[in-house]
Amino acid sequence: MFVSGLEWLDGSLPDDDTEITRILLVDRSTILVSTVQDDVGGTEEHAVFGRGFDNGLVTIVRRLMATGLLPVDDPGAD
Repeated sequence: MFVSGLEWLDGSLPDDDTEITRILLVDRSTILVSTVQDDVGGTEEHAVFGRGFDNGLVTIVRRLMATGLLPVDDPGAD
């Protein structure tokens, strides 16, 4: 699990509880990013898929993973 050290990635809406739950990067050029949002009706998950070094989503996530993410301590490891 990772948490971003970049302030601008935090949600700006007070009631926005959407969280990035999965980032899967394959061969440095194919990516799947999914989010989960809890609401009154239950939990909803959505995903975005991108492929190619020239894909904007792939480029941004590769840079975030390389420079802008900080590891989170696993509470279960204690």
